Amino acid sequence: MTYVLGMNSVDKGSPVSIKGGSLDDQFAPESLETEHSYPWHKPVYSVHYPPEEALDLPSELWLNTGERALEFDIRVDFHGLILSDPAVDLLAEPLARHFKSVPLNVVNRKGEPITRHKMTYAKPLQQQKVWDQAKTVQVDKDVVIRFFPVKLRQFESFGLRRDLEGDMVYPFGLDGTLLMKSETAEAFQNAGMRGFNWVDQGSFMDIYNDRLVRALDTSG
Repeated sequence: MTYVLGMNSVDKGSPVSIKGGSLDDQFAPESLETEHSYPWHKPVYSVHYPPEEALDLPSELWLNTGERALEFDIRVDFHGLILSDPAVDLLAEPLARHFKSVPLNVVNRKGEPITRHKMTYAKPLQQQKVWDQAKTVQVDKDVVIRFFPVKLRQFESFGLRRDLEGDMVYPFGLDGTLLMKSETAEAFQNAGMRGFNWVDQGSFMDIYNDRLVRALDTSG
């Protein structure tokens, strides 16, 4: 099966990080200034607790933000996917098989919706390492961030496993990335869905490494 890698795009309505973003079980503007730690905030993949805790989602969720508007149809964030209704309709089958989904209210500090469509939060039922260990090498490299040297874990070579299955695969260890079967990704693009830059396996490593460096640079 041939996969392409969808990576969060960075453009108007699809920021690097959602300003003041907080995933809660209610409208809670004060959560933008405080920290909550619900069991379902955890990623599914962990050796420290069962995945059932991470998948014990409320019947609906609220993404409380400091943003004025968000305009994507798909995004990898908060250990899951954020999807518009049109994206959910298009990806209904793989979402039903590989994710747990609940309605998501995406609002500003006043509790006003800031998306064009109704939204859904979908959490993967499992995560897995998707790269072939024989073809993939990660090394700690010295990079300069704002004139200061920083050790950063980066890919020196990269190759996907050949035994991956499913139309969509939520990977472990690849931030802001989703694997999608080529035919599914093509249908998604043809439908005009927004939120991802699509990268083939050959281009992925360099783009991913560069994003890690730029993310640190903008957070400094």
